Amino acid sequence: MHKRMKALGDLIELHSPDVICFQEVTPSFYEIFRKSNWWKGYRCSISNGKAFPAAYFCMQLCKLPVKSYSSKPFHNSIMARELCIAEVELQPNTALVVATSHLESPCPSPPSWDQMFSKERIFQANEAVKFLDKNQNVIFCGDMNWDDKLDGPFPKPEGWLDAWTELRPGEIGYTYDTKSNTMLSGNRALQKRLDRFICKLKDFKISRIEMIGRDAIPGVSYTKEKKLCKLPVKSYSCKPFHNSIMGRELCIAEVQMQQPNTALVIATSHLESPCPRPPEWDQMYSNERVFQAKEAVKFLDNNSRNVIFCGDMNWNDELDGPFPKPEGWLDAWTELRPGEIGYTYDTKSNTMLTGKRAIQERLDRFLCKLKDFKISGIELIGRDAIPGLFYTNNKNLVLPVFPSDHFGLLLTICPSQI
Repeated sequence: MHKRMKALGDLIELHSPDVICFQEVTPSFYEIFRKSNWWKGYRCSISNGKAFPAAYFCMQLCKLPVKSYSSKPFHNSIMARELCIAEVELQPNTALVVATSHLESPCPSPPSWDQMFSKERIFQANEAVKFLDKNQNVIFCGDMNWDDKLDGPFPKPEGWLDAWTELRPGEIGYTYDTKSNTMLSGNRALQKRLDRFICKLKDFKISRIEMIGRDAIPGVSYTKEKKLCKLPVKSYSCKPFHNSIMGRELCIAEVQMQQPNTALVIATSHLESPCPRPPEWDQMYSNERVFQAKEAVKFLDNNSRNVIFCGDMNWNDELDGPFPKPEGWLDAWTELRPGEIGYTYDTKSNTMLTGKRAIQERLDRFLCKLKDFKISGIELIGRDAIPGLFYTNNKNLVLPVFPSDHFGLLLTICPSQI
């Protein structure tokens, strides 16, 4: 990851853009960028110490005088997408607005492969352009996830233009290309101009546009499939959830145990996330999450004598009800630590979550069906702050950093005959 971020930094130093618009930035990427030499020349829309807006987010960087940074959430987004806006003053009485976004992503998955969110994406594009159109000089760019065949022409009111088609008519301009970009190997075949510059300029004109980052990083390679297991693994596989709008799936490892000589299936998932936001605060996706839990347990129950199903279940017992456990299944925490709370997501104890609404939940769980083994221990880990490491939140409080915003769970099993 550090080498990839270094390569991005090299592109920034080579081209020295006045304004940069990133999408899908993570806190880890931000911290790497912030320590780079080129960073000092820019003013960032995410100020140092500000609470990160999400697990990944848009970020703008500018060398020019910035009057303001702001953001405008899309009313219809189920993925918490927003329009990020920088108002730049280039000369007296002449402002330039540079806006970016990551429009709603398609999440095609079996059995229908039709969860494309085209209506949501079109609504967001229209909402963004309508909001920006009041300005004399606007550049709207980013990962639009746009598919002309599915979504139709990108909305361009009178006076707006698409920089690529204007300056390079007839050139394809794929920014997402599974044939040319080996970072996408294994993905379904897709060649699209997902990323775009849409402009309305009264006092300026576009003069050039080019694609960058098309060359592989010299001397850097990667292995696409990387799983972590010390034990002999017979197979890895995954099973997409039929109802997921977030691309969630069940990941499965079949491990060959020696004592006793039998197979153990270890499965994990990140079940559908609640996304409460104004004005209703009711986008909890409980029905989807319950369906996924039942689908996973039913599939695992029919395919192995020994199963451990664990992960971020996003489970809320009050909202979702008891986690589905057919006969022979158990919840390792309640089995071994009855009466103990076991919060893995705790805004009171974990300072990585300060500023968020108060939540104390046992979101992460181990569900087990074991014929040839037995559970012998379970504990919460990662509950101590990292010594000597602190951050400043959006209220200017200096707080300790934890390994994660969730506490971890460590399960111990042994052969049932011991």
